[in-house]
Amino acid sequence: MAREKLQREVWDHFGYAETGSTYRRNVEIFRKFLLKQRLFHGYTTADTTIELFNQKIQTPVFVAPIGSFHLVGPQTEVQVVSGTLDAKSLLFVSQFYNSSLEDLAKLPHPPMVWQGYLTSSYDDLAKKMRLAERAGFVGVGVTIDGTQPGKIGDRIIPGRGRSNPVMNDDIRKLRMETSLPFFVKGIMTAEDASLAVDAGADIIVISNHGGRIADYSRSPIEVIPEVIKAIGNRAVVITDSGFRRGTDVMKALALGAKAVLIGRPIVWGAAVGGSEGVSAILTKITEELRRSMVICGVPSLDKLSEKVLIRDAA
Repeated sequence: MAREKLQREVWDHFGYAETGSTYRRNVEIFRKFLLKQRLFHGYTTADTTIELFNQKIQTPVFVAPIGSFHLVGPQTEVQVVSGTLDAKSLLFVSQFYNSSLEDLAKLPHPPMVWQGYLTSSYDDLAKKMRLAERAGFVGVGVTIDGTQPGKIGDRIIPGRGRSNPVMNDDIRKLRMETSLPFFVKGIMTAEDASLAVDAGADIIVISNHGGRIADYSRSPIEVIPEVIKAIGNRAVVITDSGFRRGTDVMKALALGAKAVLIGRPIVWGAAVGGSEGVSAILTKITEELRRSMVICGVPSLDKLSEKVLIRDAA
């Protein structure tokens, strides 16, 4: 339905880089992880509440920082805010939103986290981070996977990319500009995760940008174990890329992630149903997660572990 609602060029914008290998792997990899059913436990529901960014949130299913919501429609950014609030979730706001941080903060809104790109100057990023903090955002951070511009097929997305290499000193200096929880997104190795935490990151977002940056990349869910092993309890792990169902989310959380960011399905929900469509996507995935937790004998997220997973050798 979303494809029918969106103009061809808008649908294509949310596509994937080059051959689409990374995009497909992101979605298909979840088949390799099976869930272990356990029904003699006495639970009839499960608690999906988490605490993150100094907030108590009813679901670990968050909205990813998408800077192109305005392509869907002129009111889509506002609808995403409203839909996220209705679903009692948390919203990551991209630097490339058309709406100002001040205008977003004036709306009835969920907890919001601001994300910048290292393609911007240090002064501009620091200014926006301080503005987000004054506006009541609950966290800030940057994505580091913009050193090369994204691609749709073989077409490079204009206006992105960074001429200077990304260094952990960039993170260290930015971290000193805010008292809010600080995240670094675009991590895909244990080595980068360790460097980001050493530089002051409180939260690591394992992400391959939904397959829009590097072709033939691993999926984030494959990277979670090595990152957890490398950073231990020094930082919290969030992930994204390819999540479509509550069972997908459960598998990432069982491996050690704290929350999951949802991207393209939010776009589809907004295109079809505006704020109600956004809320429906978040609520559906959360309910699927809750149901799967009950089926596997997990009463709350703090009891969820890798013990519920079976690696499919097929």
